[in-house]
Amino acid sequence: APALANSWRTTGDIEPRWASIQRNFWQNQQHRSRAKPGSWCDPDMLEVGNGDMSDDENRAHFSLWCLAKAPLLLGNDLTTMTDAVKDVITNTRLIAVNQDLNAPMADCFEGCSEDANYSVLATTVTNGDTVVVAVNWRSTTRSPSLLPSWTIGVVPGPNERILVKDLWAKKNDDACRVSDDTLLQIPELAPHSCVVYQLSIVDKEDVTADK
Repeated sequence: APALANSWRTTGDIEPRWASIQRNFWQNQQHRSRAKPGSWCDPDMLEVGNGDMSDDENRAHFSLWCLAKAPLLLGNDLTTMTDAVKDVITNTRLIAVNQDLNAPMADCFEGCSEDANYSVLATTVTNGDTVVVAVNWRSTTRSPSLLPSWTIGVVPGPNERILVKDLWAKKNDDACRVSDDTLLQIPELAPHSCVVYQLSIVDKEDVTADK
């Protein structure tokens, strides 16, 4: 593919249905080792705002495509989209992850198959932070849980803590919290929803979040 184009399709055509989103995502993940600048994997265009996709599904779909380093090709009608859809496709924090040339396609650390109920994937961005997505694939609510940070490679030292930034928080004041624990709190996840956090290791004395 690099000899012919900058990206290449890895899946069949996508549809504005959650099952299709899930299928294309996992088919695309099979090619992670080939993804790099000049050879991006393309699981097909975004279906955000199409069909009967819910707000949670739209956010999860966009999050997964961003961390998969997929081309963000909009497939919706820009003249009729709702404010909620516009908020999704203009999430600059996630777009920055997608466009970071030093951030590899996210690797899977939990629930790494198409029949998984819940998955955790993560990548590392240029400044060394880890961006992690936890997604509930099921049609039922998932109870709150704990994610050990060391399972995704985030290991603070004795005098360090983890700064957790929610990349879907609408207000900067709500985006950051400091964790003294290496067990990250994953909240209750609605059906077909996700959370995306950017994790920074900071000195224990430094509790000022860069918002």
